[in-house]
Amino acid sequence: MRSGFRPKYTALWTIAVLALAGFPMLAADRAFAQSGGDFDMRAIDNRLDRIEREITDLQRQSYSGGGSTGVPTSLSGGGVGAADAQSRIFELEEQVRRLNGNLEEMGHRIEQVSQEMQRFKADTDLRFQDAQGGGGASAALGEASGGAMAPVDDDGEGPGPATAEGTLGTAPVASVLPQGTPQVQYDFAIDLMKRGQYDQARAAFVEFLQLHPKDTLAGNAQYWLGETYYAQN
Repeated sequence: MRSGFRPKYTALWTIAVLALAGFPMLAADRAFAQSGGDFDMRAIDNRLDRIEREITDLQRQSYSGGGSTGVPTSLSGGGVGAADAQSRIFELEEQVRRLNGNLEEMGHRIEQVSQEMQRFKADTDLRFQDAQGGGGASAALGEASGGAMAPVDDDGEGPGPATAEGTLGTAPVASVLPQGTPQVQYDFAIDLMKRGQYDQARAAFVEFLQLHPKDTLAGNAQYWLGETYYAQN
């Protein structure tokens, strides 16, 4: 009689192990849920907790006297109670499989996002190196020796109004930073970016990095330089 119900007893412990095995993976991915992932990790966590409680309840209901035989009395008695317990175990197994599937999909998406970020960083670094190599933008950034600055003819978006005096406070020629502190020059380049003048903003950030390579704003300037390329792709 005992051997006929041993598979049910084994299945009960199997689902307990499966449910508990899901928790290390769940803990490893909670950071992604807090960053705005598509899956609600808190809901998954709650469902696994509920499954574990239900397994514990089934175990408690299956042992009436806590005897040494290790055979649940409700199962060894057969009948409706054993069938209900087995059906519930199958349900819990299916829920654990679905939750594990969600966790695997989430891990795959995290990997995809990580690869996209790495590609974007590599592309930005490459473009910045090209810009520093003395391309067309660098040629337009030569410092004016006599105070007069020649306007840049840009076939794309028209350059800003050119001035022959190079007076502080007037609209500068595109790709040439105004005089002032690094903060003033950085703000000027950011303003070009906000107005969608990406060519001028790119030249301004390149010049800023040439003038202030070790300034605390150099890292931000490098980032926005990459964004000028990205915005036009």
